[in-house]
Amino acid sequence: MKTKGSTTLFCDLVKDAKGYKDLKFAKNDYLFKEEERPEGIYHITKGKVKILKHNNVEYPVILHIAKEGEQLGVQAVIDDTTHWNSAIAMDEVEVCFVPAEEFLRIINNDNALKLQIMQSLCTRINRIENQISSRSEKSANQRFAELLTFLANDYGLSEDKMLNIDLTLDELASLAGTSRNYLAKIISDFSNNGWIQAEEGRFKILQMPRLLETAKQ
Repeated sequence: MKTKGSTTLFCDLVKDAKGYKDLKFAKNDYLFKEEERPEGIYHITKGKVKILKHNNVEYPVILHIAKEGEQLGVQAVIDDTTHWNSAIAMDEVEVCFVPAEEFLRIINNDNALKLQIMQSLCTRINRIENQISSRSEKSANQRFAELLTFLANDYGLSEDKMLNIDLTLDELASLAGTSRNYLAKIISDFSNNGWIQAEEGRFKILQMPRLLETAKQ
């Protein structure tokens, strides 16, 4: 459910649900917080949302960056438990919102929609599991190279090879599972190798084959 067409389809399927709303969130607004009871499902129609967990540490760990076409809050609604993570808008975000009870009623009567939701959730879980595995099995250099390839695949590159997503150094460090200072050293090394070029917080990918090679070592 990643295309604009599928995004429209989802909202069309649920727009007659009781309590349906089109909502907007400004940058840094919370869609929901860890340990809150779920109110419903948020289907992203515009923008990006970072999914993070605090884990009783000073800096939260970013688990995933959700984008247009993804549903948030599904696990807590289906399990009837509190949210195990928080969701924060990274830019201007628009969602179609369906209350929990209505969402459960709809998917119980629509097997096709139920399958789409399951596929989307499984894809996200697989990505998070791979990220956790990489943190224990790969070096910080490998993890950052892998992260850049994921971001290029998910968000694409502009004509001048710039990543089509802006992330802060802290956000990149969290996603790569390393410290801010050490990531700055890795960025410097990759730049000196001619693999990337950092320009005011954005990255130009100069040698994708070398990044892929490093990520798979």
